[in-house]
Amino acid sequence: MPDPDPTKTILGEFQWKWLEERLQEPADLRIIGSRIQFSHEYNGWESWTNFPRELLKMVDLIKSTKANGVVFISGDVHWGELSVLRPQDCYPIYDLTASGLNRDYENVEPNRNRVGEPCSDFHFGMLDINWSGNPSVTFRIHDMTGRSRVRKSVKLSELKL
Repeated sequence: MPDPDPTKTILGEFQWKWLEERLQEPADLRIIGSRIQFSHEYNGWESWTNFPRELLKMVDLIKSTKANGVVFISGDVHWGELSVLRPQDCYPIYDLTASGLNRDYENVEPNRNRVGEPCSDFHFGMLDINWSGNPSVTFRIHDMTGRSRVRKSVKLSELKL
């Protein structure tokens, strides 16, 4: 269950400081890897949603550092999906979850933040970054036959404060 206790954290003080310094560096795209999901709806499993203060702290850090282009990649749920969090006064924060390369899973949890359909078959995730013209990032999940199951392109100009 989500726990508002401020003593329970995902990142420690030094990790937050390090991340703040990295987010202040110039960049058009920033990929944060997290072993647990960030942008999905609470589903009862391990995720940033179990630590609502930490999730809000991350969003506030993105806003206070004016860090454009932050996206997440995550795993640990045995299915693949793309989720998007739409915080107030911030751009959409996408999270590509892929964690079924060697295992399929039939019981996919609901997620109102999901973009498209989940993939419960063996799969892998990819980010394609196109720097030409109007730069974009494409979030993809492919099953083991190579078939595209999730595909969403987002212009980097949409990921700006």
